[in-house]
Amino acid sequence: MDQTIKYIDTGIQLATDIDNLSIKYLTYHRKSEYLLYNGDVEQAFNLHNKALSFFEFIEDKSMYEDLKNDWLKAKEQFNIQIKE
Repeated sequence: MDQTIKYIDTGIQLATDIDNLSIKYLTYHRKSEYLLYNGDVEQAFNLHNKALSFFEFIEDKSMYEDLKNDWLKAKEQFNIQIKE
């Protein structure tokens, strides 16, 4: 589990290097789920909102809804209460 964040951060860097914003922001979302799992709720919430805002901006409704639903499931799974 300790290596997970390293792999996520590597994915973010690779997506940045190849200039693929969709992958970059999807990876931000995955990192937010990992941080939520580890109890870093504030940083998780900020990254999630960053990813959600990107997909809303590019009008990718499918990804936007997927990220929203994933986030709700993660919050429920880890029993996290966040005012949104």
